[in-house]
Amino acid sequence: MTLTAPPFELPPPAPDDQDARPVSPIFQPPFMDSASRDADPVLDVTLLAEARRIEAARGLGLGRPFPTASRSAPLGSSTTRSGQGGPGFDKAALRRRAEQRLAPDHGPNLDYPTDALGPLADACRALVAGLQVRPALAGQSLLASAALLTQSIANVRTLEAVKPLSLYLLTIGESGDGKSAVDSVAQAAIQARQRNEARAYRAELEAIAQSPPGESAAIPPREPYRIARDGTVEGLRRSFLQGVPSQGVFTAEAAAVLTGYGMSRDNRAKTAATFNGLWDDGEVSVARGTAGRIQLYDRRLSLHWMLQPEAAQDTLLDPLLANIGFWPRFLLAWPEPALPRRAQRWRADQDPLIGDYWRACNRLLAQALGEDCGGLRVLEPSPEALKLAGAFFERMERQAKGRGARLRDIKPFAVRLTEQAFRIAGVLTVFDHGETTRLEAEALRQGMALASYALETWRGVFGERDVQDARAGALKLYAWLLEQPNARANERAMLRIGPKTLRTESRRDAALATLEQAWLVYRDGAHWGAITHLDGQANSA
Repeated sequence: MTLTAPPFELPPPAPDDQDARPVSPIFQPPFMDSASRDADPVLDVTLLAEARRIEAARGLGLGRPFPTASRSAPLGSSTTRSGQGGPGFDKAALRRRAEQRLAPDHGPNLDYPTDALGPLADACRALVAGLQVRPALAGQSLLASAALLTQSIANVRTLEAVKPLSLYLLTIGESGDGKSAVDSVAQAAIQARQRNEARAYRAELEAIAQSPPGESAAIPPREPYRIARDGTVEGLRRSFLQGVPSQGVFTAEAAAVLTGYGMSRDNRAKTAATFNGLWDDGEVSVARGTAGRIQLYDRRLSLHWMLQPEAAQDTLLDPLLANIGFWPRFLLAWPEPALPRRAQRWRADQDPLIGDYWRACNRLLAQALGEDCGGLRVLEPSPEALKLAGAFFERMERQAKGRGARLRDIKPFAVRLTEQAFRIAGVLTVFDHGETTRLEAEALRQGMALASYALETWRGVFGERDVQDARAGALKLYAWLLEQPNARANERAMLRIGPKTLRTESRRDAALATLEQAWLVYRDGAHWGAITHLDGQANSA
């Protein structure tokens, strides 16, 4: 994200600021000339402390350089020390702005393993060329659609048990990066089938409604819907009870899901537990006093949630969802923002590679869905695949557990990676070979490559604990500043009465450096104040 300097005016020192130090030359007010700085030996110490703060932020990857010329403005306007004309600023809006500015701009700069998509690779390249999108964006949509189509056809034997081919995928991309366009092509065959079946379903319901009185009541048909754009846990339970046993929730606007009732702070654990159970073995089990009991077995659910970075912050970094295994079940992609596009015509229905992909989808759609997904054939790994999986599993265990383990900070993700690789390999195998019951080593290598890409992306979100801690401390300090008189406080006061986790100079200074680099605070000697403007360029984040 690119931030511009807010047009606030640095307030003058308060009359009672006896211990206020001169402002560093880096962020000097215009009324302090070079002679004044040279004459004051305290400035050397101040400059050193300032430099350390900036270096601390940049060392954590939090530095955002701003033009030094715009850091201060001439005094004399009616702004208060808090950066606006009165104390009635919107604290909630300011906290949201701070969360946006301190959020990572994008995930780690990783090359997406397009070749590992196997039978989906050509369609991915066609989407990248035709829609001018990032390969990870196209790959995630294609893999999600393939999972929805194959999860009702087969299961896969992993090192530990027989598991569904269901996949949960999460893709983070900015508005305008092509999320909806990619999804519409990837799902085109499924959506066309769903529309046709929905017409037949409505016609059958109308025929039942118009049947003469006295005739034996006909059993209404089951709902044919495979894809939902949004869904609560309660809605999914009802949909599985009345509809087909293999479904998916695919949306390019997942903010509606993550900010809805089901993912509110009071309901996240319950919602996550339901999704976890469906991913594990496809069971739906709930007993309520008013609604009675719902007990369903062998259901299949795949998810693909696409959302913008700002909408991901609240839930993506929620330790509860990571620790109970919700996010570790998701394959994450966070590609760089799309490059400026060229003006070109491209029609998916005239691209032969997309045509091949759609024909493969229709071949799988032609297989009838049963009452449930029990008794599916099992993909058995070859001896070479088992050997490969065993080595991969042990490597993940070593890297996730023990002292000095490289992946210890994302252990819940790493220990599930072998199963993720098996699932992906199963999806690609069934999509490509249809009736086979054998999982070859090459398919497993492809699954390992795609799963490892997702793990490295998660590592960029969860694995840099020092960056996370600095951001968390900065947000705590900023919220505390907003509660102080005029949204400002002395450095020593921060150590005495500030947030408990920041009552050391090193942590305090790291938080201040983080906030300063994000243009959320200003410095006035030994005092720091929150920038409370929410108008104009001050809001850009």
